[in-house]
Amino acid sequence: MCAIFYMERNDLEDLNNKDKQLLIVCSHRPMSVGEIARTLKLSPPSISMRLKKLEEADLITIEKKGIGKKTFVRTKKADKTLKYIAELLRGIKKAGGSIPTKDLINLIKWILTNLFLILSLITNS
Repeated sequence: MCAIFYMERNDLEDLNNKDKQLLIVCSHRPMSVGEIARTLKLSPPSISMRLKKLEEADLITIEKKGIGKKTFVRTKKADKTLKYIAELLRGIKKAGGSIPTKDLINLIKWILTNLFLILSLITNS
C-alpha cells in the first residue's frame, strides 16, 4: 500500500513525482530525513525542503525526537489511522467489551484493508 491510495485526489494534484515518491516512502513507517534521502537518492537538504512543503500543505506530520533531534515523518493518514483505532477500542471498552456483529465485521474489513499500514505503525512506534 502507498500513501497515494490514502489521500484525496486533489491533495496530490499539485505535487511533483519526487514529492509523491516521498509520500509513498513515508507511508510505510516513520523515517528520518537521512533515511528518506538514502531511499530516494536525494540530498538531505532537498528532502528537508520537500518535507516543509508537504507539511505546509497539511499532508504529513513532522516530529523531532531523540538525541540529535531526528526528524520523523508520518503521513496524515497514518495519524488518522491511529486515532481511529484508539476511538474504536475506547468504544468497545465503554460498551462493556462487546461490539455488535455488523460493527465487528466492518472493523475487521477496515483492519484487513489497512493491515500493512497498521503493522508498520505498530512495529515502528
